[in-house]
Amino acid sequence: MSLMEKQTAQRTRPMRVLCLGQSRTGTMSMYTALTDLGYKPYHMIEALKNPAHDFPLWEEGLNAKFQGQGKPWGLREFDVMLGNFDALLDIPCTMFADELIKLYPDAKVLLTTRDVDSWLKSMRGIGVVFSWNWWVARFDPAVAGPWYHFVQAILESGFPKLGTGFSDYEPNGRGRDYFINHYNHIREITPKDRLFEHHPKMGYGPLCDFLEIETPKDEPYPHINDTLGFRELHAKIWWAAFGKAVLKIGAVAAPIAAASWWYMSTGRAPTLGLFSGLSK
Repeated sequence: MSLMEKQTAQRTRPMRVLCLGQSRTGTMSMYTALTDLGYKPYHMIEALKNPAHDFPLWEEGLNAKFQGQGKPWGLREFDVMLGNFDALLDIPCTMFADELIKLYPDAKVLLTTRDVDSWLKSMRGIGVVFSWNWWVARFDPAVAGPWYHFVQAILESGFPKLGTGFSDYEPNGRGRDYFINHYNHIREITPKDRLFEHHPKMGYGPLCDFLEIETPKDEPYPHINDTLGFRELHAKIWWAAFGKAVLKIGAVAAPIAAASWWYMSTGRAPTLGLFSGLSK
């Protein structure tokens, strides 16, 4: 039985907004704006609040869609995953744009946008995170491990590669066509009366008009540049995993070091009694 098949959660609020613009196109600003407007949006930041639960499920969904492993997700699966939210944005939701637009026909569709060259530069700015030695993730089944396997599922789905040594986000890299094709595809499959493209410079007015809600008075639209925050967050994940790796490797290395010292000092193999206190 898959992880998803074991889930029993159901939808508790109707899905109202599908924000399907690529990551790093003002999605964190839009997440903040939608929250301030009274919505409850699902963003990657929500997955990081419950990584051991959310990331393995998303990994299953991605592998089912792109690798043919398991049952493709339908309405039940997305309601299980997103049932407590009435809006969504960012990866991994954008990887399921076709399904979401079809399954939630009453939801409005937003596209956060930015200049493609600016987007490529922004993606290069976070690539360093994916160049770190993530072997430490195996020692942290609570956060780093699920996150790492989730990222691998994203990359294996065809998403442009990130990190040192990859040129997908260079000016003429594969990321350019990926970005352009994604937006053209959303425009093609979404009824025009359901679709609105929003750039952060447009502010609240046009956004609220599209959502058919009152525009906040004397409240500026949030502008959040989360590149530094992204790096800092993932640095914390890495260091937490590294700390666990040191503890676990140390638990194994200490007896080995003690045994080596004992043998070098006495010329005899150590008895089990030598390690009697190490496991306490």
